[in-house]
Amino acid sequence: MLFAQSYSFYVSLHSDVGSTRMQTYVRWRLSGSDGVKVYHLQGGILKYLEEVPESESLWEGECFVFDKRVSVQHGLAQGSFKLCYGCKQPVSEIDMESAEWEFGVSCPHCFTAKSEEEKERARARQRQFESYGIIGGPDKGRRRTMEK
Repeated sequence: MLFAQSYSFYVSLHSDVGSTRMQTYVRWRLSGSDGVKVYHLQGGILKYLEEVPESESLWEGECFVFDKRVSVQHGLAQGSFKLCYGCKQPVSEIDMESAEWEFGVSCPHCFTAKSEEEKERARARQRQFESYGIIGGPDKGRRRTMEK
């Protein structure tokens, strides 16, 4: 625990699953026996960001989410991060100012790892998406019913 003794930091814990192991871990962490400040978020991080006003919140920055919003801020407002479709990494506004950022193709995280052939395929996919939208449309895989 050298890190905990050298630095002051906070840990937030949440569990939507409610397993016995997680509850035991949360109780142990909340006991404060190791000197680390721990906050237990009932309802999870998103509930905290939704309900606690920014002026009273201890949360700093944006929260990554696994949907097309990519990140959210207090009040669950859309965050500033975008997703790189080349490597699936979140990309900040600073990353988007880089010459290595190309929407739908690459970002500073994956630019050097991708070959020119891979980037060209990604550009073709992006052009196709911009021209035709989601391939197959939102009802992809559903049978169409005959209208009278």
